[in-house]
Amino acid sequence: MILKDFAMEGKEGQMHTSAHMMVKNLAGSLALVTAKEPLRNQILVNICSLSIQNGFPEHNVSDEEIQQVTADNLDVACQVIEKVATDKAILEIDISLASAYEARRRHCKHTNSTFWDTSAMAASHYSGMLPNPLKLKLGGLEPEQLRIYEEFLNQQQQQHQQHQQLQLQQQQQQHLQPQVPGLDAIRSPALAKNTPNLTVGSSENANHSINSVSEALAQINSLAGGIERLVLTMTVESLAEIDENHEIRGLINEILQMLRQANPTLKDQLTLTFAQKSVAMLYQSETKLGRDLFVSLLEEICEMTPKVAHEVSQWLIYAEDERNYNMPVTLVLITHRIISLADFDAQSALTLNLPN
Repeated sequence: MILKDFAMEGKEGQMHTSAHMMVKNLAGSLALVTAKEPLRNQILVNICSLSIQNGFPEHNVSDEEIQQVTADNLDVACQVIEKVATDKAILEIDISLASAYEARRRHCKHTNSTFWDTSAMAASHYSGMLPNPLKLKLGGLEPEQLRIYEEFLNQQQQQHQQHQQLQLQQQQQQHLQPQVPGLDAIRSPALAKNTPNLTVGSSENANHSINSVSEALAQINSLAGGIERLVLTMTVESLAEIDENHEIRGLINEILQMLRQANPTLKDQLTLTFAQKSVAMLYQSETKLGRDLFVSLLEEICEMTPKVAHEVSQWLIYAEDERNYNMPVTLVLITHRIISLADFDAQSALTLNLPN
C-alpha cells in the first residue's frame, strides 16, 4: 500500500514518516488486542504462585487484592509489549522499503525531474480509474491524501488519552468504594469476567466451576495439605501398598483431575505452580512413603505438559543449594526419570570443580 500510494512521491522523508505512522498504529493495536487478556491471566497466575512460594496462604490474600495488583501492573506490561511490537514493525517496514528509499535518494541526487515508480504503478491496475480525491498526481500526495496517514498517529494518541481517562476514572471509583474488612469472600466482578473458568470434574469435592486462578490454587493446595497429613499417619512404605479406595488416592485423583480439566490458557501455569509445590513437598518428606507418593504425583504432572517437565528437570538439575545432596530424593527422581542421570552427573562434576 505504501509503495502504491507513494509511487509519485520523490521525497524519501515523507514516505519514511508516513510508513512509520501507519505501522506503529496497526502493530501497537494488534499487539494489545492479541496479548492483553492472556497477559492479564498470566499476571494473575504468577501473583498467586509467588504468594504461595513466599509463605502467604491463599486465604490471606483476597481476589480483590490480586485483581488490583494485576490491574496496577497490566498497563505497564502492555506498554512494554506495544513498544516492542511497534519497534519491530518499524524495523521490518524499513527493511521492506529499503530499495524504495534508496531509489528516491538516487533520484533526488541525480535529477530534478518528477519521480515516477514504474514498478509500483504497473502493479496498480486501477490507479488511472480512481476518482480525483484518491488519484495519484505528479509531484506526490496532496495534503488531504497525506492526512490519511497522519490520522494513524492521531488515532493512536486519542486511544492513549481515552485509556488514561478510563484508568483515572477506575482509580477514583476504587477510592470511593468502602473498605470493609472480612469481606474477602466477595468476588471481584472484573475478575469473574476476565478470568476463564476452570471447570473441574464430578467428584464430591470438585463438582462445580472455579471462577478464579487463586481459587483453583487454593483448592489444589488444600488437597495437597490433606495428602501431607495422611502420609504422616500411615505405616506402609510405598504408594503401591495403598488401597485404591483409600482417601489419599481420592485426593491425588482430584488434584490431577483439576489440572487436566483446567482451561487451556491457564493449564501450563497452574500445572507449573503445583509442580513447584510438589517438589517442595518431596524434599520436605522424611518417609519413604512420602517420597514415593510425591515423586509419583510429580511424574503425573510432568506427563501433562512437556513444558512443565522441562522446567522441573532444569530446577532439579541446576539447583545450587543443599537439595543436590539429598540422596534419597535424588535417587527416586532418577528412578522415575524426572531427571537424567547423565545430566545430573555432568552438573555435579561441574559443581565439584568450582572453587569454594
